[in-house]
Amino acid sequence: MSGSHSTSPSGSEQNQPPPDPDKPPQYSDQFSLPATLASNEAEWSSVSLEYYHLPQSGETPKLCFDHYAIAVTLGQGFQLDWQIEGVANGRAQRQMLFHGGMTLVPMQHVHWGAWDQPHEGFALSLKPELLTRDAAELLAVDQVELLPQEPRYDPLILQIGLALKADLESHRPGGRLYAETMATALAVHLLRNYSAHSHKPIHHSGGLSPTPLKLVVDYINDHLDQELSLEELAAIAQLSPYHFELSSQG
Repeated sequence: MSGSHSTSPSGSEQNQPPPDPDKPPQYSDQFSLPATLASNEAEWSSVSLEYYHLPQSGETPKLCFDHYAIAVTLGQGFQLDWQIEGVANGRAQRQMLFHGGMTLVPMQHVHWGAWDQPHEGFALSLKPELLTRDAAELLAVDQVELLPQEPRYDPLILQIGLALKADLESHRPGGRLYAETMATALAVHLLRNYSAHSHKPIHHSGGLSPTPLKLVVDYINDHLDQELSLEELAAIAQLSPYHFELSSQG
């Protein structure tokens, strides 16, 4: 559908080295794009962000990721040709995409895209383990099935991505705990709104009780010189990361 030229060599993730299990996946692990800002140097563990300012039209090869990927458009709109396995019977589609428009591609779904003019945006990549963990809490299932989506607008995904981007740009990053908290919020939002399973009601009685709250506060004070993780603090409170974050908001 598009006469634009490719900005990347053809191929897919089979031509790439295996990912490091200790690092979050990168969108560019499977498709080389000239990112102007990336979180690969940050101490993030479950999510990554890459910001792009593409100076010309282009297209991707057909890709199939081993992680969950979300691409969000910023600034000027553009015409997008796209094809995602499981959407519109796999047929190529064409539409205009404007600021805040996002494309969600679940793992192991073949997809392709082409754009007709310069544009900017960011890509979020999520480890599958993050959604599996939260699915056990939210959906009472041990397997995740996110439904592939046609490009659409999701204000919360936009705001979470912008918050992570601002954190990288601030030169005073919130660190791993901030990124993991945002990643958990994003994972829960995806499971609530884009999962093949319906979520069960959450009964939340308030914040942490005094004893675990004191343990967490004391632990933070004793480790102010270290990068703390959401999982680490949740373990101190003897809660799952999902319920720890929920209780911390009470």
